[in-house]
Amino acid sequence: AYVLAVDEVAPDHLRASLEMGGFLGIGCLWYWIDRTRNLSDWDYPSWQQRVTLEAWRFDSNEFPINFFAHPFSGAAWYAFARSNRIGPLGSLGYSFGTSFLWEYLLEFREKVSINDVLTTPFGGLPIGEFLFKLGRHLDATTAPRSPWQDILRWTVGFPVAAHRALDEAPPSSHGRAFADLGFSYGLVHTRTRTRS
Repeated sequence: AYVLAVDEVAPDHLRASLEMGGFLGIGCLWYWIDRTRNLSDWDYPSWQQRVTLEAWRFDSNEFPINFFAHPFSGAAWYAFARSNRIGPLGSLGYSFGTSFLWEYLLEFREKVSINDVLTTPFGGLPIGEFLFKLGRHLDATTAPRSPWQDILRWTVGFPVAAHRALDEAPPSSHGRAFADLGFSYGLVHTRTRTRS
C-alpha cells in the first residue's frame, strides 16, 4: 500500500482551529485564576469604545512580558499551525487571529493592546518557524536516536512530534532542514586605524 508522506497530506484546519481554541481556553482559565495580577490592568472599557477603536492603546506592561512572553506565545501558536501542514502565511494568520481574539474578546475588561496584537504574531513568526523546522529536523532523524534527541524532539519540537504521532505519519522527506548545520568559534583581533 502507498503511504502518503506528511508533506502530501492536506492541511488540517479543523485541528489547528481546535488547538487555537484550546490555547485560548487555557489562557482564559489562567486569566481568571490569576486575578490579583490581572486586576491592575482592568479599566472596563465599553463595547462601543472597543468597536470604535477608542479603547485601543499601547499598554505599559514590562518589557519581558511585551517582547519576550508575547512573541513566544505567538511562536507556539504559529508552530502548532505549521505542524498541521499549514503554510507560513496561513500559520501567521492563525497566530494573529488567536492574538486578536485574546486581546479583543478574552481580555474584555481591558483596553485592547495594540502592541500585544502586533508583537505576539509578528515577533512569534521567526521563532515559530525556527522551532517548527528544528522540530522537523529532530523528528526526521533516523534511529537509533540518543535520549537527548528524543527529549529535544518532544520538548522544542513538540508540535511536530505530537502531530506526526497522532497522524501515524512517516517522517517528512524534507525534515532534515539543518542537515549541514554546524557550529564553530574563533577569535579575531582588529585594530582601528586612527587618523593623524
